[in-house]
Amino acid sequence: MKFYELTYSDDEGLLSVEDYDLNGFDISSYWDGDYGSLEEISKVDFSFHQSGFKKSDLIGNPLGLILISEKAYEKLRLLVKKQSIFSKVSLLNLDSSEKELFYILTPVNTLNCLEMNLTEFLDEETVITPVLDSKKVSPDSLIFKVDGCTNIVVINELVMNSIKENKLDGFDFIELKVDSSES
Repeated sequence: MKFYELTYSDDEGLLSVEDYDLNGFDISSYWDGDYGSLEEISKVDFSFHQSGFKKSDLIGNPLGLILISEKAYEKLRLLVKKQSIFSKVSLLNLDSSEKELFYILTPVNTLNCLEMNLTEFLDEETVITPVLDSKKVSPDSLIFKVDGCTNIVVINELVMNSIKENKLDGFDFIELKVDSSES
């Protein structure tokens, strides 16, 4: 089974959230894996100027959240529902004052799955090139975060293929190395 880091597409002209207001939501607890108050994430306000930009199914944002369209939600929810939480949020178009429904996709599993001897680090907290330990990931792991790397969301090839087959845009994938050597 292949695994991929889920990233935002760097295609020119794709819409990205420009501003947000947390409205009291504790984003640091969220990044640390405390999802107990996820209903409060709906209080976060996102806004953007669309002029000249194309809205995609995955919207880049300064919080590093997986912000997906209603179309992406419909295509992915059944596949990853046991390993993720979906929270409704609104995006405000500052040019038209219209709000649109989007979802934050949150993987609930955090796996301690790095092969530490092969993973390349910039410093103690920043991973440059993650290498997964094959003994610590399973083909049943559809979507997860990597312990110690709050900004890395990993999907397996079933999820990646679903995104591609459903022509969801704004997504990019970096294939991760998986160490299969015996220790």
